[in-house]
Amino acid sequence: MVLILGFPAVQDLEVNGVWHAPCSKWWNQYYRSEVTEALRTLGSSGAHVWVTTAAPPAAFYFPKSLVAQTGCLNRALVDAATLTQSSILDVDALVCPKGRCQESIDGKLLRPDGFHYAGSGGLLVARWLVHQLANPLSLPSSVPPHSATSNP
Repeated sequence: MVLILGFPAVQDLEVNGVWHAPCSKWWNQYYRSEVTEALRTLGSSGAHVWVTTAAPPAAFYFPKSLVAQTGCLNRALVDAATLTQSSILDVDALVCPKGRCQESIDGKLLRPDGFHYAGSGGLLVARWLVHQLANPLSLPSSVPPHSATSNP
C-alpha cells in the first residue's frame, strides 16, 4: 500500500469556522493525526504501508511560502510513518536534494509546469518509486547517482 498526498495538503484548513494555516501548531497536530489514522487503516489487513514525501513546486510563480509549508507536511508524514512503522519513499530528497529542487535528472525535465511530474521526467520518478518498492531492503532509500539541473 502506498499513500501519496498532493498539494491541497498544504492549504489552510477550516474547522468549525476557524481557519488554521499550514505549519501552525493545530495544523501540524491535525495532519499528523489524520495521516497516522490513514496509515493505520491502510495497514489494518497486515499490509506494509509506504508514504511518499512531497517536493515543493519549483516554478517561480508559486509562492515561496510553499517551501516551508511542504516541509511541515513532510514532517507530519514522517512522524506518522514512524508512529505506524510505515516506510518513507522520499520523493522530496530525490527531486530536491539538500533543499535545492532540480529541474531535471539525467537530462529529463521533471515537472514541465514546475508542479506536475510529466513526460520522461515523470517516468523517471515513477520508475524510481517502483524500484524503491521492489527493493525494500535498500530503504531508507538514497537518491541514485545522477546529473541534475537545479532551479536558481
